[in-house]
Amino acid sequence: MRFTALIVFSVLLMAIISLPADAKAKRSPRGYKSFEKEKTKTEKKEKTDSEEIEKEKATSEDLENLPLQPSDMLLEMLSYESSVGILDCMVNVVEVTENLISKTKRSIRKEIYFLAPSRTLTIKDSIPIYYVDEDSFKQIMSRVDLELMIDETIAGVDCYVIKMAPIEKGFSRNVKHYYLAKDDFRKIRIDAVRFNSKDEKRFNVTDFIYHYVEGTFYLPLKSESRMYDERDFLLQKTTATFLHWKFNTGLTPEFFDKKLNGFELYNIVK
Repeated sequence: MRFTALIVFSVLLMAIISLPADAKAKRSPRGYKSFEKEKTKTEKKEKTDSEEIEKEKATSEDLENLPLQPSDMLLEMLSYESSVGILDCMVNVVEVTENLISKTKRSIRKEIYFLAPSRTLTIKDSIPIYYVDEDSFKQIMSRVDLELMIDETIAGVDCYVIKMAPIEKGFSRNVKHYYLAKDDFRKIRIDAVRFNSKDEKRFNVTDFIYHYVEGTFYLPLKSESRMYDERDFLLQKTTATFLHWKFNTGLTPEFFDKKLNGFELYNIVK
C-alpha cells in the first residue's frame, strides 16, 4: 500500500508518541560499569551493531503495527485509485435526480478526472464543480473534528466508520460519517446530517456499488443517494452511473491547473 508524505509523517509522529514506557528502561544506562568493561573495542562495536540492528527491527515492526488515524484513512480513500494501479483516469458520469415532492426528474452529465495519488477534479458543462488534492485535504482536516467510531458491516463489507464535524459552531451540526472498507479504504457509504437555510434537518445517505472494469480495476459502477426529512420521509433520490472509464492516459498536473484557472471551488471531501 502506498503512503503519501502526509501518511508517513503521521505514522512517524505516532510511533514517537506511543513508544512503550519500558522501552527506555531496557536500554543500558549511559556510563554503566559492568564486569565486561575489559572487552576489546572490536567486541564492543560488534555488540553495539547487533543491538542497533535489533532496535531498528523492533522500531520497524512497531511502525507497521501502528493504527492509522482517521485523517490517514480519509486520505487513503481519496487515493484509492492509485492503490489499484491507476496512474490517472477519467470517467463519464450520468446523474439522475428524482424529486418526490415536486414529481420532477432531471439528468446531468459530469466528468471526473483522477491523478495519483490524490488529485480529483469533477467538471460539469466544462466548469469545475469539485476539486481536492493533498494540500486542500490538509486545510479541510484543520477545520473539522474527526472521530473513529465503532466498526460496522455495510452490504457484507467490514468498514471503519469515521465521524466528521466542522469545528465552526455555525456548522457543527452538519455531521458526516464515512464508511470505508477495511481491506482497501474504498468508500462504501457516506451519510450526512445537514440543516438548510430554514433550519430544516435533512439526512442524506449514499451507497457505492463497485464492479471490475476491464477485469482488473475494482471501481464504482454507480452510487445511490437518498435524502430524508426529520420525519424520515423520502424527499429525493439520486443515482449516478459511471461510464466509459479510461486509464493511464497521460494526465499531468498542468491539465488540472489549466482547468482550475480562475474558478472558485468548494474544497470539501465528498
